[in-house]
Amino acid sequence: MKFFADPRFRTAFAIAVTFLILSYIYLYSSDWLVEAIVPVEWQFAVNVSKGFIYVTVVAVGLLFFIHRALVETQSAEESFRQLIDASPDAIAMAAADGRLMTSNPAMSRLTGYTPDELVGISRHELFDTSLPDVIRAVEIREKYGAVSQRFMLRRKDGIEIPVLMSVEEFDLANGERRICAIIHELTEEERHEAKYREGER
Repeated sequence: MKFFADPRFRTAFAIAVTFLILSYIYLYSSDWLVEAIVPVEWQFAVNVSKGFIYVTVVAVGLLFFIHRALVETQSAEESFRQLIDASPDAIAMAAADGRLMTSNPAMSRLTGYTPDELVGISRHELFDTSLPDVIRAVEIREKYGAVSQRFMLRRKDGIEIPVLMSVEEFDLANGERRICAIIHELTEEERHEAKYREGER
């Protein structure tokens, strides 16, 4: 049913249904033409052939439209996934309760967790959720649906690193809530900034 959430699939499906209706109209509106020009002894055979052609054309037409929609949808999903996987920044999607559902390779490199270990992991394991800035960020996200802020992310080995995380909530076509996060590591930027400040003294 997920394909019905894609507008391209809905369009192709609507075209297919229209095609089916028009073919149905053709099948029954052409009866008078058969009766008018075909000899009585041949009308049965012609009607059977007409029905066979109708079923064949409709089946091929429906398969064409639906297959085209599925291919385009899958192609778009694959291209989008490749784009996410190629991102140097960590990208993750979580359920409404904050548990990760999927992430890109950069998320594993950043946190030290394998992709399988990241599935189901909660924000409490990656951030100290008792800190005031984290609590405030959650409140802002829940109120406005998005937030962008600097945090200290806790890696699998226990080391904390500075990151800039942008989070946004959105609803799927079925009404389920999802949370998308883009995380950029700030270690190098802050190291260069510290060196620059040292050089100014």
